[in-house]
Amino acid sequence: MALEDDKEWKAIKRETHKVFLSNLLRGKTATESYQIAFPTANKVQAGKKGYELKKRYELLLERHAPVPPLALESVANKTLENLSIMAFADVGELTDSDGKPLPLKEIPAGLRMAITEVEISGKRVKYKIGGKVKALEILSRVARLHEDKTEINISLITEEERDNKIKEDTRLSGKYIVHSVKHTILNRTELRTIATLTRDSFGGNEIKKTNVPSGATF
Repeated sequence: MALEDDKEWKAIKRETHKVFLSNLLRGKTATESYQIAFPTANKVQAGKKGYELKKRYELLLERHAPVPPLALESVANKTLENLSIMAFADVGELTDSDGKPLPLKEIPAGLRMAITEVEISGKRVKYKIGGKVKALEILSRVARLHEDKTEINISLITEEERDNKIKEDTRLSGKYIVHSVKHTILNRTELRTIATLTRDSFGGNEIKKTNVPSGATF
């Protein structure tokens, strides 16, 4: 909850008190905060009055006190430790040599953090371990063993490049077959052959070849 939404904060009528509290929450001492809120107060007065004012709003200050960076680091480490225990917990450590569940107090303290539920029915005791698969998944993400992100690279081309590419593909696609052949005898030693070729795919335009030497293959 934000400080501005706190009912006790809203109920404070004196602006000087809000100035005092704001500076306390920023890390200033009670004496420094009081002197900022009440500039005419000397150091002795500020020390005494600041202490009294701090006690008056003690609960408000506790609710909105910033969490020290070291505390956050400690929480993060504790969270990872608990996840690791859940992920690699050995259920064999929950039983004795006969395979019977150990009393809760006899289970190693570290392993107890992996237990999320205890069910007791008469002489029967049932322990439930936290989700191993989920814990492993979170740990693998923290360790960057796999990435959820998929990168897709797309190269964009202009309309002209696209049209040229289509024409090129059309020219290179399909096989050419002989549509018709016409022979013309020019003289005793020369024969003119006109072959009309067409594609067997894409319905390409007919391609005419002239002066094709006799015996040419297509």
